[in-house]
Amino acid sequence: MGEPPHPGSDRVPGPGLGTRHGCRRALGHRGETDWTLALYRQVGEEGGQGHALASLAECNARMGNYDLARGYARQALQAAPATGDPSTLAFAWDALGFVHSRLGKPRQAMSCYR
Repeated sequence: MGEPPHPGSDRVPGPGLGTRHGCRRALGHRGETDWTLALYRQVGEEGGQGHALASLAECNARMGNYDLARGYARQALQAAPATGDPSTLAFAWDALGFVHSRLGKPRQAMSCYR
């Protein structure tokens, strides 16, 4: 399994998004992500929407696109409660907390983790 990532490293948890390179690759397939979100929305799959939006929020935050990341995180937070899946809600809050921490807003970040 290996050691956990060192604080400050570019490794991040999550399937396929383990590094900044993984995030760049994921964001490079934006058309596929938009298509996936459109499909989730078309069939009313809010769980998929919430998780996809939270993933986009985290990747955009790691790439420095904080305004875009914040928007995705807020959308994920709106979609997550209807799913009944606490992991999607936690992922969305984590992404928003990460954005606030990168923007130098520790109090707002901490509020996301309560």
